[in-house]
Amino acid sequence: MRCHLYLPCLVLLTLSLCACAPSEPAVQQPTTEADNAAIEQVGADFVRANNAADIDGLVGLFTADAVRMPPNEPSAGGAAGIRGWFGARFEQATAEVSVFVGETEIAGDWAYSRGTYTLTVTPKEEGEPMEDNGKWLNIMQRQADGAWKIHRNIWNSNNPLPEAGE
Repeated sequence: MRCHLYLPCLVLLTLSLCACAPSEPAVQQPTTEADNAAIEQVGADFVRANNAADIDGLVGLFTADAVRMPPNEPSAGGAAGIRGWFGARFEQATAEVSVFVGETEIAGDWAYSRGTYTLTVTPKEEGEPMEDNGKWLNIMQRQADGAWKIHRNIWNSNNPLPEAGE
């Protein structure tokens, strides 16, 4: 009778140990110069599209479920959210940005790229141009067709926030 109790326990223990065993490591595609060049091109395309107020061009650089995390405001996600974010900005002002890529690391179908930016925002109505500089980080994802797109994007200014009342 005791033998009947041990058998189910032994089976459960064996299954539990098998579930904890390390799996085979994922096979990652080797990083190539083409990957680095493609990721750099995404950055160059971002600058070109932003400076031309090309919303379609900008949205096309992001994955379908991408998230932008701007400073001092809520995140914007998905193509519609990102389109709306850029649309609202371009209605109010023009923006001239330049970026410097400081580092890019690729691991299989994921990569991150980070660097610095300078930005001049010129209001379309009244107001003086505003200068900004800061840092940014993109998490990139390789698509099924091999193209790289921005999956997560965050940036923040090096400039202090203005004092209250300014």
